[in-house]
Amino acid sequence: MKKIVATLFTILLISPAEAQDKKVFLNFFTGVASFKTNITHIEGNNFQPTTLYSIAPTGLRLDIELLKNSYVGLQFGVQSFYNDYLRVAGDNYAARVNRSPASARNFGISLKYEINLSKTFKLTPFVGYSISFLNQPANATSQFEIRSKSSSTASVNGMVTDVKRDSLYSSTEFITNKLNNLMVGGELVVDFKNNLGMYFSYAFSYNSQYYAIQYGEYHSTSYPTQKANTSFGKSGHFYHLGLRYRIFNY
Repeated sequence: MKKIVATLFTILLISPAEAQDKKVFLNFFTGVASFKTNITHIEGNNFQPTTLYSIAPTGLRLDIELLKNSYVGLQFGVQSFYNDYLRVAGDNYAARVNRSPASARNFGISLKYEINLSKTFKLTPFVGYSISFLNQPANATSQFEIRSKSSSTASVNGMVTDVKRDSLYSSTEFITNKLNNLMVGGELVVDFKNNLGMYFSYAFSYNSQYYAIQYGEYHSTSYPTQKANTSFGKSGHFYHLGLRYRIFNY
């Protein structure tokens, strides 16, 4: 990342003739990320995949115009990643557990081209790369433990005829604490007066590997045992809302 930033500023310094009346924007952004879990059944087939929503990268970005309407964006933010979410459901039963997502620091770079739709509206497609560092050690594994349990009874004329007990166990392994993502998407920008603008953006994120796997077991006195692995990560979707302000021209 440091080498990329140094190269970009070197280009600016050695090309003064091309660097006139170019814009620099400071962006504040936040949003939501969605990732769908992947289920690998081991015993039974009632563990359910789920689309999980967490905090997308939230922070600051500097957009520097290199050529006319062409920008490079450098960003820093924080985000969160689920690594603990299990849901098992059958015809007459269901159980679910989850803990809070893990936090992460995010750094990114993007190349953008701004298309003027009108004086107010602009469309900005982009491609980029980002790296996220989870606040968890790589290859860390949590203890296999009971996560939830319940019981119920049935009775006739005050006599107990049936007792049902169930429990859900799990452990999580962090495969990695560093995620490398390729991004492609676009921004719809609305420019106001006084150099201020607002935008909505969507990006598709691709990662070649899962960052965590959770092993789960569901035991019941009334239903068959269920066992499965739940994987977190790979491709996801990012939805951002942001403000940008033109801080100066150079």
